[in-house]
Amino acid sequence: MNNINYRKQSKSTEHYTPVEYIESVKFVFNGQIDLDPASCYNANKYFVQAKTYLDESNDGLGYTWFGNVWLNPPYARGVTGLWVNKLINEYENGNITQAISVFNAVTERNWFLPLFNYLLCFTDHRISFYNDHLEVAGSPEY
Repeated sequence: MNNINYRKQSKSTEHYTPVEYIESVKFVFNGQIDLDPASCYNANKYFVQAKTYLDESNDGLGYTWFGNVWLNPPYARGVTGLWVNKLINEYENGNITQAISVFNAVTERNWFLPLFNYLLCFTDHRISFYNDHLEVAGSPEY
């Protein structure tokens, strides 16, 4: 396991994706998210509802991913590239059927560059995420 303490790197890594985006992901996945490898109990219960989710105590980077993967990685400096690399490796190795992820569009970052080899979609606005109190908290910075 990576033993990364995400909490020390940012105020909070809990940023739950609004339901309308999750519903779009489920539509693309024919109704089911199989794995959310960077989640928590509240995010899965109230928003994602994946068949399987991994939380901070499980460290999703240390597991083999499978099926239809939804990824909203921790918003902490220095760790996004780990999640991008894991996502690409799991896809390229045939472990996952398809994946959708959400990242800040900081296209100049080294971790973002490999994503240009895949289908990318951008919103025309910043997404307002929910915090760990299930309140709209705005867009995280990292």
